[in-house]
Amino acid sequence: MNKIISFEERRLAKTPHKEGRALCLQCHHDWQAVAPIGTTQLECPSCHLMQGVFYGVMSTERPQWQCACGEFVFFIDQRGPYCAHCGVRPEHMCCE
Repeated sequence: MNKIISFEERRLAKTPHKEGRALCLQCHHDWQAVAPIGTTQLECPSCHLMQGVFYGVMSTERPQWQCACGEFVFFIDQRGPYCAHCGVRPEHMCCE
């Protein structure tokens, strides 16, 4: 019996992966995730949207910025930072 080998599966198996806690920016589900290094969006196992992100390194010695919606994760585009959950720009953020 011949076994068919997928080159794509073999390539992904050898790709370095990151493992760690992840958070869904939509439903706020928290889980342990594994993904190839460089992955920026994860599928949430709860709501199945591509809104999952890995938790980043956070220092408690510095102020943490939080959006008025309660989100701590921000993205940056050409106009500057914005909330990853609701899209609000910094003028509506507060320092906690």
